[in-house]
Amino acid sequence: MLFPQCQFAVIDRPAGPRVAADELKRLEIRQGWCFSGFSSLRIAGHVLEVRGKLPGWPWWKSGRLLLTHDQLDAIRRVLDRMAVWEWHAAYRLRRRGEICLDGHSWSLRVKTACRRHRSRGANAYPCSGNPRMASRSPDLLDLLVQRIADAVLLPTICERGES
Repeated sequence: MLFPQCQFAVIDRPAGPRVAADELKRLEIRQGWCFSGFSSLRIAGHVLEVRGKLPGWPWWKSGRLLLTHDQLDAIRRVLDRMAVWEWHAAYRLRRRGEICLDGHSWSLRVKTACRRHRSRGANAYPCSGNPRMASRSPDLLDLLVQRIADAVLLPTICERGES
């Protein structure tokens, strides 16, 4: 077995709550537009940082947030449900001899205690019906960002009683 510690066991940590063995360590989603700069969502440790206007992320929640173990676990479950581990390393829709000088580029990097995955594309994205196929629509990538936002922000909004 490649990662023997990555079974469905739960590890006790002396200073804090119980944490799943496949805990999310890092996540980075970057999107760049030609002539318009880039946006990113990064998680390193327990800090989530959003820069720029990321499609699917509420614009009023940019900046840094401190995440709980439960929020990190919810984000990892979103990644599992959206099957990002099955996304190709690179997506392209160019034809032979075709050159693209503008448009949209994106990248996804994920690291958990047991797995690592990278995916990227230029004017091509995973297809929402089948992530192994390429699509011209960024719907699946935007949905991933939106579901991460829901996993992080909805519990905090509900705790405060905001609507």
